[in-house]
Parts: sequence; structure tokens; C-alpha cells
Amino acid sequence: MKRIIALVLVFLLILVSCTPISNKHEDSQHTESSVTTELVKPTTPPDDDNPENPNPENPTPDENQPNGNLPDNSNPDDSQPEHTHNYASVVITPACTSEGYTIYTCDCGDSYIDSIIAPIGHNYTLSSIAPPTCDNHGYTLYVCTNCGDSYAEDVEASGHEYATSTTPPSCTSEGYTTYTCTSCGDSFISNKVNALGHSYSSAVTAPTCTSEGYTTYTCSTCNDSYVSNKVNKTEHDCTKATTAPTCDNMGYTTYICIVCDYTYIADYLDALGHTWKDATTEAPKTCTTCGATEGEKLPSSTPSTPVTAPTLYVTYINVGQGDSILIKVEDCDILIDAGTSSYGSTVSSYLKSKGVDDLELVINTHPDADHCGGLTQVFKDFAVEQVWISKDTSKTTTAYKNFTSAIKNEGLTAKKPSAGTVYTYGYLTITVIYSEVVSGDSNNSSIVAMLEYGSFKFLFTGDVGQVAEPDVIASGYDITCDVLKVGHHGSKYSSTTAFLNAVKPEYGVICVGSNSYGHPTSEALNRLSAAGTTVYRTDKNGNVVFSTDGNTLYLPNGGTDITGSGSGLPSSGGSSSGGSSSGGSSSGGSSSSGTTTSDIFIGNTETKVFHLPTCSNLPAASKQNVMYNYWWIINIAGYTPCGRCLKNYSTGTTYIANATSKVYHISTCSYLPSSSNRVYITNTSGYTPCGHCIK
Repeated sequence: MKRIIALVLVFLLILVSCTPISNKHEDSQHTESSVTTELVKPTTPPDDDNPENPNPENPTPDENQPNGNLPDNSNPDDSQPEHTHNYASVVITPACTSEGYTIYTCDCGDSYIDSIIAPIGHNYTLSSIAPPTCDNHGYTLYVCTNCGDSYAEDVEASGHEYATSTTPPSCTSEGYTTYTCTSCGDSFISNKVNALGHSYSSAVTAPTCTSEGYTTYTCSTCNDSYVSNKVNKTEHDCTKATTAPTCDNMGYTTYICIVCDYTYIADYLDALGHTWKDATTEAPKTCTTCGATEGEKLPSSTPSTPVTAPTLYVTYINVGQGDSILIKVEDCDILIDAGTSSYGSTVSSYLKSKGVDDLELVINTHPDADHCGGLTQVFKDFAVEQVWISKDTSKTTTAYKNFTSAIKNEGLTAKKPSAGTVYTYGYLTITVIYSEVVSGDSNNSSIVAMLEYGSFKFLFTGDVGQVAEPDVIASGYDITCDVLKVGHHGSKYSSTTAFLNAVKPEYGVICVGSNSYGHPTSEALNRLSAAGTTVYRTDKNGNVVFSTDGNTLYLPNGGTDITGSGSGLPSSGGSSSGGSSSGGSSSGGSSSSGTTTSDIFIGNTETKVFHLPTCSNLPAASKQNVMYNYWWIINIAGYTPCGRCLKNYSTGTTYIANATSKVYHISTCSYLPSSSNRVYITNTSGYTPCGHCIK
């Protein structure tokens, strides 16, 4: 374009130089015009590499014209050059699919394109990956970083890949295989198998003197079990041990079952009375039987004072937040619990200080650490003859494992006593009242036991609370006591009002130490106070010690109590000094002082029915128990009168009277006198009725 413009301008200059000048004036004007035209020529020079006039501003006159003037026919307008282009540029960058270039545009509209660049092409990068699933294909997405163009590459679906888990059939449910896809969780069940049905094996428990026999059928697959083929209890096979009467004590026969240690006393014989002879005519008379000198003993065949037993000590040992109780009489030592393992040496030291060299019986009420922990140390320090544990053995704590290992190391097999299990030693009797398993609740699976010694009773409750207390009440045992070991350290869930009303404890001991449970709680303390119970606490009183000779209870604070809740010591004074465990408690008993009927009754130790000696339904001699007091036989021993011989037997109403105060009561009165001060009367003449029970 520039070249064309330059050629046009050169051509115009040639025409101008060849035009004649008409006059000087015109010549002058054309000269000026020529100069002006030259000034507006394009700045771009023509394509003439060798111009004739190197000075374009002073053109050479045409040599054919005179004076070098322009031709006459020249037109100033025709000599005006084309205008100058003023180009602006716009750059178009190359894209992935189109070339780039620069476009030049003049304000007059003229334009042209230059600087052309080829397309750059797509630049794809990986954008995202969608993995395939079991029922959908996956893909990989690529996106151009320049223009956003994208495309996807498809992947086939993976398909299900099933893993299997087999549920075997049980006795009551079918088996099957579950197929589960490891990728998407899809599942289905197949390969079903019918339920197996129970496969029972049997174990026979033979009958004993105190329990029926039965066969237990247990499924070898699922442990389902049931009991069948029950067999009645066998009869006791008793041997006799005779204690001959002395000059001042009656004699009796002790019957002991050779199978189960069941024991009862019968065949009472009056004391002999002294038979005197003179050693010399001046010497005092001497009894030919016992060697006593006249005056040393009363000539009466009846003791003048109540029988006194060896002193029994019951110590509630201070082991902080835990239980430990030592029962000691003569050479018999019984330990109930021993606190946590940190108190094991404390308990051992106390036992040694009291002259304990071995333990006849250890009772662990339940497997919690604050009751069984210290027993491991006790078993290391003392020989143990037998051990009772709760039926709840589900605990897996270190404390309980150590305790059970200690039992095995001692060579013992722990006994899990049931209600009715009895341990006796002399005048001492311990009877298990409650021993059940409450699933997941070791506290309410505690052994509950009653200690009886003469006129006094001690109830030990472990950690039972409101769940088990109704079962203890409904056990059928007389659970009234003088001293209650308050359940579960004084928890608000123990020692309910109903339980305290049934137990009627004169005294209560709370075994407690520093704890985060708030024991003893105000709720428990308030209920004990409302029951009229005097409370001792190991955290405030230290070791709490009760002692008794069977007639008087000696209190921890130095006081005494003679109003026991027990039946008292037998007036015969008879009791073997050796201990025996399990079996039944003694069924026999001699007449209580003041008995108004002198009749003799014959009891059947098996059926618990009693008769007059003249009855045609008397039991065999091996089953006979000779008894004396009608009221005692029914209310204490628990016998039932014979429907033949005692059908019309008249006893009148029997009251329990206080021999000292001459006040009489009904048998359920809470103000009964101690057993040593009781008189059983049918004639109330000379006595005053109790203002509480008789109005």
C-alpha cells in the first residue's frame, strides 16, 4: 500500500512540472501551491532509489517550459496528495484451535492483519478420577488448562466381590451363610441349615438327709438345662453320744447323723443329786459320785443360776471402707471378710494379737475388693480349715483372682452355702439365711448369716440392699437380732424401713471409712434412729467389740444388756465343745424356767409333728425328740401338734412374763424380757399386763 501511494505522488509531481505558466502572477501562485502540496505528501518516501531531484521541496522546472514555470492547465486541487494513515493495533492471542495475529486499523477504516501465530493446541491435565463401583462404571476426567475443554475416559464397573461369614446352627435357631460385598456392602443370606435341637446329658445329684435328689439335664451344645427325676430326702442315720447326768446337771443324749452332721439333743435325765458319805465321824460329808464336800455344792438337782457359756467376742475390725469381723470363742476363730488388700496385714496383726493361730471358718460374703482383698494375706499368715464364698463368682478383678488362688494354695475347695447351712461350735450356731445370685449385682448376692449364742443374736448382711432385703425377710427364718451389721456401709439403698422393722436391731455397727459415696448416708442413719437402734461406726469408734456369756451382752462403751432376742442357753448346760458344719440346727431343748405345764411331748425330727407319749402315732425311736414346753415347741422349735392326740389338748393362752417385774406380754411384743428372765404362764393372777401389747 505504501508503495502505491508513493508512486501516485511521483506521478503527480511530474504532471505539475510539465504544466505552462500563463503569467507571472499565476506562476507565483502555482509556486506557492506546489510548496503546500509538497507539505502534505505522505511521510513515506516513494520507492525510487535514485531521484532526479534530491530535494523534493524544490522541484526542478520542466525544461520544456520557459523559466521553468508550471503548465497553464495545471489545477491546484488535482495536485493535493492522499491523507496520512494513523494505524492503531489490536493483538489477538492464539487459542487452542485458532491462530493469533495483530490487526492494524486506521481511523479512516482502513485495516490490515500482520504478525500471524499458529494455534497453540490443547494442553490437557488430569482433573478427577471417579473409581468404578460394583454396579457403575468409573472414569478419568481430563481438562485443558487453556480453554477448559474436557473429555472422559470410561472404566468398566468392578462387579460385586462377596466375602462370607457363617452362622452355625444352634439348638433353637437355624444356621446360614451371609455373603457381603467388600466394596459396596450389598449382602444376601444363603446356605441355610436347620436348627440342631437340644442334646442333653444328665448328671445325678443323690438325695441327702437334708435335700432331695434330682437329675440335671444339660444340653452339651447350648448349656440349656432342666431338673427332673426328683427323689425325696433320705432319713437321718443318727448315732448317739450320751452325756451322763451329774450331781447338779441333768444328762442328755446327742444324736448326730453320720451322713450330714444333723444334730439334736433328747433323752434328758434329771441331775442325780449328791450322795453323801462320811470320811470320818468329824469330817464333812463327801459325795460318792462327784467327790464334792458337803456345803460346796447345793443338794438340789437343779442349778441355782443360769448356765454360763464361755465368753464369745465379736469384733468389727476397723479396715476403712470395707468389712472385717472376727468371731472368737475359746479355740474357735471365725473371720468374715478382711477389707481391701491394703488392710490384709492390719487384719492379720489383729488376729495374732488376740491369740489366733488358725481359722476354723472363713466367710467371704461377696467378691468385691473391699471384702475379699485382705483375705489373700490372711490365707498366707494362717491355716484355714474351711471357707464359704458367695455363689456369685463372676468377678474377674485382680483382688478376687488372688483370693481364689489363695484358697487353692491352701488345698481347700470353697463351699457355696445355701440358705439353711449351719456351722456349730459349742453354744455357737451360725445359720445362713440368704445366699442367692442377683445377676450383675454382687452386693445383693452377699451371704447373709445369723450368729446365735445363748440369749443374743448377731446378723451379718454383707452389702445387701433394697433388692435382696425383701427375700431375706421372706426367708422363713426368725431374723430378729440384737446386733445388726448395717448393710453396704450405710448406703441409702440399704437398711430399708421394712427390713429394720423385721430385724428390730437394738444395736447397729457400720463398717465404714473415708469414701466418695457419702457413706453412711443421712437416709440410712435416720431410718436406724427411727428404729431405736444405737449405732457404732468403725470410722469414729475404731474396732467395735461386743462380748457375751450367753446371758449378758457387754457393749463397746462398757455398758451391758440382758434383754437378748435369742432363746437363751439350755438349762442342761449340755453342748459338745467340738464344731460341726452344715446340716440342721439343734431341734431339741429343755424346759424353760417357769413352764406351767409339766407334760412331756414326743417330737418327730423328720416331720416336725409332736405328740403326747400315749399317742398311737409316735415316730420310731430314732426319730424321737423329747420336748417339754408346748409354747416353745410351736413358736421356737417350729413343730406342729398331732391331729389325733393333741386335737383337744387344752393349753389356754400362754403369755411370756417377766419373772422380776411380774409384767406379762404376748409373744410378738417388742418389749419381751431376756430369755433368762422369762416365765411362761397361762394364769395371769399376780401379774400385770404390758401397756404396749395388751391393753
